Amino acid sequence: MDKLVQSSLTTIQWLKEIRFKLERRFPSLRYKESKYYAQFFSSEKNKNIVQLNPQSNQIRVFLKLVPSYDSMLQPTPSTSGYAKTYPSLLVVRDERMIEKVIELIISSYS
Repeated sequence: MDKLVQSSLTTIQWLKEIRFKLERRFPSLRYKESKYYAQFFSSEKNKNIVQLNPQSNQIRVFLKLVPSYDSMLQPTPSTSGYAKTYPSLLVVRDERMIEKVIELIISSYS
């Protein structure tokens, strides 16, 4: 397996739940995985919506929202152009945060 190499069974399950709920609500969203991250993108809007970096005990969710959009968001820990694309970060540390992640991804998509 050469995709999502830093993830665990738990974080993979969280990703599956996020993916299922988002794709059911927005069938036009596309999902893609690489070695270190997964992303949702919109072919109709021709843009990436969110990047998810699953690790063994958390998922780092990079969003297009400004950090002040929600109190759970923090500034992206990057100084490169990446921070311009994804200015905010949400760290998911347990399953109870999945609905919040979905809400913020939808806001980022709209």
